[in-house]
Amino acid sequence: EELTAQLGGQATVVVAARAPRADVERRLSAQPGVRGVSVLSEKNGITRASVAVSGDGEIGEDIFRCAVESGWVLSELRPERASLEDTGNWP
Repeated sequence: EELTAQLGGQATVVVAARAPRADVERRLSAQPGVRGVSVLSEKNGITRASVAVSGDGEIGEDIFRCAVESGWVLSELRPERASLEDTGNWP
């Protein structure tokens, strides 16, 4: 949480869902607190995306609810931790 604050209050959640890319991008982007959605990969009908969220990043339940309402099957839903290299604080 402290590191997230140092990075400007942005956290990232990784989501993998059996759903079309456009649907994942559109529906996740519409969630409150979501700052952006970047698709990482598409394989065998599963779209994997990185979701940038504002604040403390506690958006897992909202993403899960969105997936259920959309009829998606989730295979991954986890916060992505920033490394020291990501912060620029590594010598």
